[in-house]
Amino acid sequence: MYEEYQEVLCSKGKDRIEELADMLEVMKYLAKLENSTLNEIYTVAEEKKSKKGAFEKKIFLEKVLKK
Repeated sequence: MYEEYQEVLCSKGKDRIEELADMLEVMKYLAKLENSTLNEIYTVAEEKKSKKGAFEKKIFLEKVLKK
């Protein structure tokens, strides 16, 4: 996954779409290892989005401070 992630970051345009497709294949395989599917991952992602928001505003959590 990390290798595919790096390739996504270094590409653009149609090449980036192809690299994202490779990443998707990795995700499909990892889901299968967990006896799951991409549809289930998508459902969980939508649930998390409704509770915690998404990345549409490009705001990312960098660190959590513990008391």
